[in-house]
Amino acid sequence: AADLAIARRWLAAAARGDARTQGLAAVIGQVIAEDADATRALAAIAVAEDEEAAAVRAWGFAIVIDRLAARAAWSDAVAVMSREVGVAPPTACALFASTDHGAWTLIALDAAGQPVGARGAAAADTAALDTGALAPGVVAALASCPQVQVVARPPLHGQASLLPAARPWAFVRGPATASIAAPARTVVIGDALPPPSLGLPALAPLAVPAGTDALRAAAATPDAVLAALADATYAELHVHGQVDLAVADASFLALSPGADGTWSLTAGAVRKARLRAAPVVVLAACRAAVVAPFQHARWSLPDAFLAAGARAVIAPAVDIPDAEAGPFFDQIRARILGGEAPAVAVAAVRAAAVARGQAWAASVVVFE
Repeated sequence: AADLAIARRWLAAAARGDARTQGLAAVIGQVIAEDADATRALAAIAVAEDEEAAAVRAWGFAIVIDRLAARAAWSDAVAVMSREVGVAPPTACALFASTDHGAWTLIALDAAGQPVGARGAAAADTAALDTGALAPGVVAALASCPQVQVVARPPLHGQASLLPAARPWAFVRGPATASIAAPARTVVIGDALPPPSLGLPALAPLAVPAGTDALRAAAATPDAVLAALADATYAELHVHGQVDLAVADASFLALSPGADGTWSLTAGAVRKARLRAAPVVVLAACRAAVVAPFQHARWSLPDAFLAAGARAVIAPAVDIPDAEAGPFFDQIRARILGGEAPAVAVAAVRAAAVARGQAWAASVVVFE
């Protein structure tokens, strides 16, 4: 009660600020008061280039979702999580995941559209959830689904532990990007020459499939790669992935230096690109799926490629062995170009690899 009184005094002071501050304070007040219109107000917050507004928006949604889960109002929680990412609530075969200060919520929509939910308390905020261990009934509810859409709020977005490796599933970041009628063009990128000072080992020579355009060696600069991807319908990048959680981009790709010396392809640079043919992008690079540790935003290389126009991105969250990666991604390419959905193709190849003892394959996830 004392904390609530202090918060209300802060909000009263903020209400005397500028228009932006007043707006954020008003929304926070709606959340605290459990106003029925709070989720509509949260969804209306403009977050572009405004980290504080994004944090308020994410905080508010987390609070509302946890309250609904505490009442077992699973359908209402699904509607709120869908509104947060700007998609219509799925009618079936979906998993929703959220955390709020150590409390986790998991909700499945089974093949008939019926919600099955679970909520529990963790000792501390959890960056990864093993759904099968925490809520086996939620996983079981999805058993008859041919493919599962996963809406996972940060910091769960990008975590490979949410569903079994053999299950076809993909993270949903927002409204789907439809495939575009464009001439088929597959691009593979590899044999990059990052600066020797990085101490990166040489990767296996790039194998270029027949009928494929290749960008390699000194030509594989960040600008050239983005130009090559602009009208690709399928793209693979066989390069080194790097992770630095001290920077906002979290993971980036090590390419050959351009004329200005830039050799890293970051999420920020990718986001500004335009992938006109809505390609499937495969990041065959170590830890390329690592998501920045934000509570208020889904930010990673895969998310940046989606923002640039990709319809699906496939990437691993851990280091991958060079000798095994080539055949693994070759099989995925053959299946997708043969007509399989990315999540279905990845699940089949991923499950077979895990069965062979290639544990790293379980970390390869799909973003759509």
